[in-house]
Amino acid sequence: MAAHSSVMTAVRRHGRRTVGRLLGICNGFQMLLEIGLLPGAMLMNRTLRFICRDVHLRVERNDPPSSSGTSPVVRCFRLPIAPQGGNWFAHPDVMREVEAKGMARFATARLTGELDDGANPNGALDAIAGLVQLCRATCSG
Repeated sequence: MAAHSSVMTAVRRHGRRTVGRLLGICNGFQMLLEIGLLPGAMLMNRTLRFICRDVHLRVERNDPPSSSGTSPVVRCFRLPIAPQGGNWFAHPDVMREVEAKGMARFATARLTGELDDGANPNGALDAIAGLVQLCRATCSG
């Protein structure tokens, strides 16, 4: 419902600006998906149940996507989650685009930073918990 709020017009406009940057956490991530500023969609958790627990979030980079070929900087921190629909999903073509553009920035992981299906509580593709996209006028919405 929040994605249809009147404030989302300003959010879309800001996201489409050349230097527009947005951070959507939890329901904010879902809203950015719903209004077309990020690709993919949220599905129900793989268990079809509400989850309330701490996870380790792997932050892969702290810089914008680049083609410099440098290795990503990986950091992990503990964070509480409480989703029923936090299972990020995208078509394989979208997933290839996400990988090619280095858009995946946040993933649920082990404390050591290792990606592991056991550390992916909701079943999201590649354990993705957040994306980064420098959005331009090509974004839909």
